[in-house]
Amino acid sequence: RDYTSAQFNQANRISHFFDFDGDFRIGPSWRIRVKDHFVRTTVELQEVDQGGELTFGVAPFVLHEPEIDMSVSLGGRLGVTVIPRYSEVSFDNLGEASFFSYQRRSVESRMTYVVSPPTTAYAYYELESTDQNRRQDVFSDVSYRSTSMGLGFVRTVNRAVLGRGAIGFRSMRFTGGGSKNF
Repeated sequence: RDYTSAQFNQANRISHFFDFDGDFRIGPSWRIRVKDHFVRTTVELQEVDQGGELTFGVAPFVLHEPEIDMSVSLGGRLGVTVIPRYSEVSFDNLGEASFFSYQRRSVESRMTYVVSPPTTAYAYYELESTDQNRRQDVFSDVSYRSTSMGLGFVRTVNRAVLGRGAIGFRSMRFTGGGSKNF
């Protein structure tokens, strides 16, 4: 990417995107799904700002989100799934960045029930740990631990389209930054 205006000096003109998704069946009851999403870029802030508050940036950053989904079938309809996840965002220069760097680690366990071939309902329990590196005088670094539980469903429309929904409860405990637990 290049801009015609000389007023904007872009640090890196090339954006790197890498997505991997592998689904492996091991026997009749085991399934392992491996996913990885990697981005090295400058201006595509929508990758780290899902809410869309900022759409443009000048600080190069890396986003890396690997995930493993390990499932075992316990019979015709019941199953158990364990999903460890990791997510990291790091900016090359936090002084120029619109956001802060962070590392998130989580593990989710699910008890699944196949309602119909395209629809699976589940109960979940998740533990998450996030460390934010703000490197600012106004806001100190923040870490939080959370526990979540609830119910959800996944419905397969076709190979490329999935519908998801979940409702649950989350408890968060903060360290640093003056944040209160909730």
